[in-house]
Amino acid sequence: MSLKNKDYAFWYFRISGLITILGALPSVISPKLGTHLSFGGMPTLTFPDEIFPIIGHWGIMVVGIGIMIYVSAKNLALRKHIIWYSIVEKTYLVGSGLYLYSQDSILGTMYMGAIVLDSLQVLGGVYYLLKNKKP
Repeated sequence: MSLKNKDYAFWYFRISGLITILGALPSVISPKLGTHLSFGGMPTLTFPDEIFPIIGHWGIMVVGIGIMIYVSAKNLALRKHIIWYSIVEKTYLVGSGLYLYSQDSILGTMYMGAIVLDSLQVLGGVYYLLKNKKP
């Protein structure tokens, strides 16, 4: 396929990577404040301080996958592996967020931004895989 037919993929990977990086970066810089900002005002004061190293670690992992998604916009050898991992990781968050919403709609609402953005990224990833499936 010509480059013009692949332009959507370049922009999908770039935008998806940036959204993933920016969504978790606040939790890397300041786990307590980042959690509050990333999840729609989640009341972090009720969390025990012992949990914040885990949240910071999570943030580093998500920023890492965001960087890999961004890099795979130009590195075709990475794309298929990264998109599969991204689909699994983001589907897990979407499913967990929807389950939480079904159990406690007030707490689940705090995940709505992440649910919407990750759902769009999952759909984009599945579209990419289907569009680039080899016969």
